[in-house]
Amino acid sequence: RHLSIAFCIAGLVRTFADPRVFQSIRKNGTDLGRRVKSYFFYDVDFQGRPLTDFSVALDVLPPIAMAVDDGREHDDTHCQHAGTPSCAVQFRRLRTCLKLIEAAEVKRGRKFDWLVRTRPDLRWAAPVGDLAAMDPDVVHLWGGAGGRDPSDLFALVPRRHAEAYFGIVCPTQRQVQSRYCFGKVQRADHVQWSCECAHRVRLAELGVRTSPLPAIHELVRPAVCLVGDTKCERTEGFR
Repeated sequence: RHLSIAFCIAGLVRTFADPRVFQSIRKNGTDLGRRVKSYFFYDVDFQGRPLTDFSVALDVLPPIAMAVDDGREHDDTHCQHAGTPSCAVQFRRLRTCLKLIEAAEVKRGRKFDWLVRTRPDLRWAAPVGDLAAMDPDVVHLWGGAGGRDPSDLFALVPRRHAEAYFGIVCPTQRQVQSRYCFGKVQRADHVQWSCECAHRVRLAELGVRTSPLPAIHELVRPAVCLVGDTKCERTEGFR
């Protein structure tokens, strides 16, 4: 039978309308073997831009379901110790994406085989490979060499580990203190952690093994900072 893969495209839309991004997902993200069918789910912030700006991209990568999240609020009290407020927003979008995928599974009568976490501003330089040859017992992540935390930009996740990855919430201080991660810093009265650290801690807590993927993705940055892009503003255009 065909393998089925659900793509979760989540985040600020930034450069999603750029053909370098959406065409690379079409070309390389769906080139996963002859017997693989791809489905697309979105949880995005359109940054005040009209949907028509993305009509070509959405025609190429047609959504099965879409949620819109402006990133303004979160209700996870543990997130106060994150290194950036965007962690809470990212995690909420991933959880919402999983709910959209689960609803589609009920409708189609069976579960997807794999889930992919990617972003609207991430260009795929090459395919990840043949899904049939991928280890279905581990979460495949980009980066993590030299003890560093794997990137939170991309993940290839077997369905059995979907809740472990996409169901992420902000970790407690006990969890961060008891697990190794590169992206944590001891402050005067708490341990501050990065989004990547939180992912690593959660997977370790749940006993989920990971495997590294080659660096085949790159961010395509916008020429100017758009509405609601606090990271772009904070870094003066990602400089």
